Amino acid sequence: MQVSRGRVRTVGLGLVAAVVLAGLPGVVPAEDADGPSAIARVQSWLDGADTLSGAFEQTLVSGALGGDVAESGRLWIRRPGSMRWDYEIPERKIAIVRDGKTLLYHEGERQAIEGTLEQGGGVLLSLLAGDRPLTALFAAGPEREDDPVAPRGADIVRLRPREADGTFESVALVVRRKTGAILSARVRDAAGNVMDYDFPDLRRNADLPPGTFEFRVPDGTEMLTGG
Repeated sequence: MQVSRGRVRTVGLGLVAAVVLAGLPGVVPAEDADGPSAIARVQSWLDGADTLSGAFEQTLVSGALGGDVAESGRLWIRRPGSMRWDYEIPERKIAIVRDGKTLLYHEGERQAIEGTLEQGGGVLLSLLAGDRPLTALFAAGPEREDDPVAPRGADIVRLRPREADGTFESVALVVRRKTGAILSARVRDAAGNVMDYDFPDLRRNADLPPGTFEFRVPDGTEMLTGG
């Protein structure tokens, strides 16, 4: 397998967004009307999870590349620090984060990119797979006109980074009122992109298949190094 160094070609917005946005600093809930109690419920729900798994749907709502770009698949997490996103629709892609390293595999392009997370990681990584308290890194986020609509029995928890890094602007979580379970996340970056992540059946502490966070790149795949 050839390893190319230099400029890395795009392997799909959704795949890159899942890992790059899943590699920013930690996340902290907002302190709106019932914020503190909602934050505590989210933290408690996460603290009770060694693993998370389930389906996901990822949609680019708006941004420089347009909108309504939807992808879906399966997600597995081992806390802290390991994530795997298997994109199934509309095309096969795999994104893995493990031990501070990333692997992005695009089956259709027969291409893989290996990289290393920058210090701080990412929004979804810190939120779903981090080991620091939510309130340590994020503060209350402002209410916005384009906030998601919480269904009955759910709350919106708005977050913003305590230390702006010029990349991540805010995230709005939709969580179950009784349990703090995360149902969805709307992530906004500084470039004006808005990405929705829906988790319809995210489960805690399900057994993960052996080798979940390992992937053997098929022979003949072009290997690139990100950085």
